[in-house]
Amino acid sequence: MKKNEFFLSALRRELFEELSIKIDLNKVIFLKNYLIRRNDKKIFINFFICDKWYGKMKPTEHQHLKWTTIEKLCNENMLLSNRKIIKYLKLNFSFPGT
Repeated sequence: MKKNEFFLSALRRELFEELSIKIDLNKVIFLKNYLIRRNDKKIFINFFICDKWYGKMKPTEHQHLKWTTIEKLCNENMLLSNRKIIKYLKLNFSFPGT
């Protein structure tokens, strides 16, 4: 987040910068956040649900993008904080085809 930037404004900006998509902020739901400590730094990670966007997702910063199921996602190499949110999603939500 940039200085004096609100969460949703940062989310909208980041999704456009990194995936070339635009979101309707009225359709975004805050899900959960975590605090991560790395050395002397505190990092707050915020998770949102956004199931509607405009435009075609196109990674702009050399990311790899693929659609997968929540079960297969558990086998991917990722940060521990991301594993926490996946576990949370599996316990609290149902997904089509799972």
